[in-house]
Amino acid sequence: MFVTSEPFTAGDIKGLVGADYQCRHRATKMFLPNGERYKAWISTSEVQAVDRLYHARGPYKLVNGLQVAASWDALVSGPLDNPIEVSELSETVSAPVFTGTLPDGTRAPDSSHCDDWTNYDGDNFAWFGATVAVDGDWTHAYESICGGHAGLYCFEQP
Repeated sequence: MFVTSEPFTAGDIKGLVGADYQCRHRATKMFLPNGERYKAWISTSEVQAVDRLYHARGPYKLVNGLQVAASWDALVSGPLDNPIEVSELSETVSAPVFTGTLPDGTRAPDSSHCDDWTNYDGDNFAWFGATVAVDGDWTHAYESICGGHAGLYCFEQP
């Protein structure tokens, strides 16, 4: 797993398909194993990360080899073993991350999710995670307007 090295505006993500594309594109560009199998940890008003991503029994590791969680259950119950602050370039990134997702993988309620990650209008709001966090803030740190820039968490899928 990794956090994208460059931030986006919510409108630039272009929904779930665009978020997954960004993860796959960055992973394959860096020749990560199974680069075409990456998906974004992100929820919309209709789709939850918990339903989109594989629930691994084994460990979740950063591209530099550090373990984030021993399993899916450990990932969604926290705390994390290490923060998800390593990019596809194996560089440290301290930044907000678009998630729209609670620590258990379900969608954050009462949020527009930036019109499901297609709009960066300042009148819309979404939940962001913090790459430096190991508690639930890694995915659900604060709610903010959609006009800012943030990264994506990318998880390798089987």
